[in-house]
Amino acid sequence: MGAPDIDIRLGWFCPNICCAELSLALAFYELLGFERIGGRPEENWATLRFGSTELHLFQGYIRENLLHWRGGDIAVIAELATLRGIEAETAFALDEEGAQTLTLRDPAGNGIFFNTFPLERRMFLEGVPYTERGLPAWPGSAADRMTWVLATPDPRGLCDWYGWLGLESGEGSDPGTWELRQDNTLILIDSGMTHNRILVSYRTPGALQDCLLRLEARGHDIDSGVLRDPDGNEIVLSDQ
Repeated sequence: MGAPDIDIRLGWFCPNICCAELSLALAFYELLGFERIGGRPEENWATLRFGSTELHLFQGYIRENLLHWRGGDIAVIAELATLRGIEAETAFALDEEGAQTLTLRDPAGNGIFFNTFPLERRMFLEGVPYTERGLPAWPGSAADRMTWVLATPDPRGLCDWYGWLGLESGEGSDPGTWELRQDNTLILIDSGMTHNRILVSYRTPGALQDCLLRLEARGHDIDSGVLRDPDGNEIVLSDQ
């Protein structure tokens, strides 16, 4: 039996970084121009915004970086995975307060985490991203953004796999690259890399130069064109 022909919206894309020391990771990403919009650093987690995109940092809660969506209909996603014979890493769960979770894994080995709670789900359907009271509100500048770049020798095959989740795909601007898109989600897939990267795009005039000056003042090596965050993740800065 095939998956039902329905419109799937995964929710807000907010990838997760597994941190050894949250304070170091938070300071690094704030140096790049990210701002904290939620979380509780005293409890070892924080949510950050860069332009129109979001990043979550966790120390001690997760064991690896995760592709993460919040606000979607997770019960439907779990049903579709079952219909396609995709085994969940962590089975769909619904708690007494209505919170939902599900963890999958794509063919390239990337963990995929879905979770939401009733208020956040309603806000997603209304097009209003959830932000904790007293912290900066959405949306950020639509010009600046962070993009997750996935490494795989078979970008077309990985794009085809993500098609069941409702992500639209197409060839990227560079040879050997593809793109996945839905709502605020933009994921690049690159056959020329051996491991994932994070692309930080500064399109606000002067923003990239300001960032480079901050990095230089803190002694970061930027000559190679690739930075590493405190947890070893590769970061590429761009004005494109």
